[in-house]
Amino acid sequence: MAETQDERAERLAQVAVELVARVRDEPPDANWRWFLSALPDPLDREHIAFVLAAAVPVDQPWSHLTRWRSLNLDGLVGERFGWAR
Repeated sequence: MAETQDERAERLAQVAVELVARVRDEPPDANWRWFLSALPDPLDREHIAFVLAAAVPVDQPWSHLTRWRSLNLDGLVGERFGWAR
């Protein structure tokens, strides 16, 4: 039986919740390997951006939402995403 839209949305939401926790606690390369194994379908990897965007509170400044980045930033993250200290 094919996955319904609701089932797919729930599955992507579960992956998104785990990703939110992992990105703060795990190294970038480990997260990337996990992400590819959790979502082998490229379309799922594309659609999870919308699931994550729907969860972002729009009433908070970006600097507040990404404050964890300055606490957990290392060279690997900076290189992968082009962030400078």
